[in-house]
Amino acid sequence: MDTKKHLRDLSKKLANRVYMRIGVFCTNEYTTPPPKDVIYAPLSVAQHIAEGLAGRGHQVTTYAPEGSRVKTRLVTNGLPPLFKNKKVAPLLEQKPELAVASYQNIALSRLMRDAQAGKYDLIHIHPYPRGIFFAPLVNVPVVITVHDVLRGGREFIISSSRSKNLHFVSISNAQRKPAPYIAWKKTIYHGIDIAKYHFNANPQKYVIYTGRLIDIKGAHEAVMAAKKARVPLKIAGKPNHGPYWERKIRPYLSKNIKYIGMLSPTELAKMYKDARACLVPTKVAESFGLSMAEAMACGTPVIGFNNGSIPEVVAHNKTGFVVRDVAAMAKAIHKIDMIDRAACRSRVEKHFTRERMIDNYEKLFTQLTAHRYAKKN
Repeated sequence: MDTKKHLRDLSKKLANRVYMRIGVFCTNEYTTPPPKDVIYAPLSVAQHIAEGLAGRGHQVTTYAPEGSRVKTRLVTNGLPPLFKNKKVAPLLEQKPELAVASYQNIALSRLMRDAQAGKYDLIHIHPYPRGIFFAPLVNVPVVITVHDVLRGGREFIISSSRSKNLHFVSISNAQRKPAPYIAWKKTIYHGIDIAKYHFNANPQKYVIYTGRLIDIKGAHEAVMAAKKARVPLKIAGKPNHGPYWERKIRPYLSKNIKYIGMLSPTELAKMYKDARACLVPTKVAESFGLSMAEAMACGTPVIGFNNGSIPEVVAHNKTGFVVRDVAAMAKAIHKIDMIDRAACRSRVEKHFTRERMIDNYEKLFTQLTAHRYAKKN
């Protein structure tokens, strides 16, 4: 290998590389990263994308509340997280949706003013309803990553925009199905830091459920499947003492059905690693489902209901099973040892790593800003 030629080519490539100025906003309800007792995947994903692009030399500015810890430039507007702002506590208690919208608009309006002043080449926003309405006010591309399930009129809000500088990213192809007419720009899967999830070829006997303890996520169905299959189940998630918990979860807790509380990312990774399978009996069309990628990264197969992105993330009969109901989930638990745990890890390495996610956003952003740099040159 001609070392001098290689260095010259590399130097030329770096010299010609375009570094973008990017403004980012997800939420100012919570700090970035979110508090330990808060499960909010969009915020974590937004942080990983922003920091990943900053690490590649792009000038990234994150708009987030005081107390945030991000490896990018930070604009706080002098505001604490919403739930720590005593001045808006009455509004938050009486009209929470209005409080959240108004508080986020403060950050978004500052971001848009900075973009109008020429500080950014591109804006990346995650709360799509408010981002849509602000986009026509600036002359730079506005990319919105849609994290939500499109139901209840959400698809109408997105499709109502006709702003040419607005570009939508889906996090799975399945997410698009309720609204294929939206001007989707690209599907970019969420990615995880695979180094934090260690492969284990020899799991213990238990299966796991992790996530919010609410009806649509199917925590009760996970309990029923584990009982029917007569296997131990560990349930991890934010404590919930409402009616659903009291009727559907607490009465079934026993030496085999255990609730282990809200786990740290490190504790959760260990639980994934030692589990025989991860149960995902969601009742809604899941947009992505980070828990599936996290489990498979440890070699742990996923058994999930045939909803939304689940058959897209889980390779049926290869990295788990896609099933129709509780009875089929129980049967799949008994077949789980047929799955090659190494194949689970391999699927994540190929499709769902953080580096791959950042690569795809960088390529999209470069494409959308190319004309601006062409004019400058």
